[in-house]
Amino acid sequence: MLRALIADLRHSLQDVQAENVLMRSRNSIAVLPEAIDCDFYRYLDMDPAAVNLYRGEYMTQYSWAEMTLSELRRGVQP
Repeated sequence: MLRALIADLRHSLQDVQAENVLMRSRNSIAVLPEAIDCDFYRYLDMDPAAVNLYRGEYMTQYSWAEMTLSELRRGVQP
């Protein structure tokens, strides 16, 4: 099951020419954050444009994101 998910992820990333996002080594796979253009990462780096774009919403469809949202609303970096 895991191998199939990883294969699907790799194919999806290849379809959008983003296969450089994954780093694979023996028995591990990781996402390279520096290879991703992400408004959340820019916000954490205090990029003024990203900070000004934040409007109080963060992945509201996912219950697991509530802790991060709470910290963002308080102005704390998660």
